[in-house]
Formats: sequence, C-alpha cells, structure tokens
Amino acid sequence: MFTEDDEDQLFGVELNNVSVVLIHRALKAYYDQWSGGDPWEQAEIKTLKDYFYGLMLEVTIGLTPDD
Repeated sequence: MFTEDDEDQLFGVELNNVSVVLIHRALKAYYDQWSGGDPWEQAEIKTLKDYFYGLMLEVTIGLTPDD
C-alpha cells in the first residue's frame, strides 16, 4: 500500500488533548490487532503509536509544547 518513498510529503496538523488520546488508542488497537503484511508498514504504525503515546503522556501530566 505504502512505500518508503511516500515519506517525502509532510502535513501539519493541530490537535486538542482529546484527539491525541483518541488517536493513540486507535493506533494501539490497530497495532495490537495487526493481521500481517508489509513489515515496513507495521514499523511505521509502531513509530506513530509511540509518538502519540509520548504526546498522551504530555497531556496527562499537563505539559504544553511551550513548557
């Protein structure tokens, strides 16, 4: 579906605290229920899941990007 060449295009997104938590939950469920496929795609999902976990921790302890 995706290749490493698709990583060149970047997007900026603004999310509120609730969105961060919900996206992390969705990524975790998707990763945990991985049915197989391209190992590169699975690694990218894990990277995103871990990134949103970090954001979720920042939300939990009340940090903002400016702190």
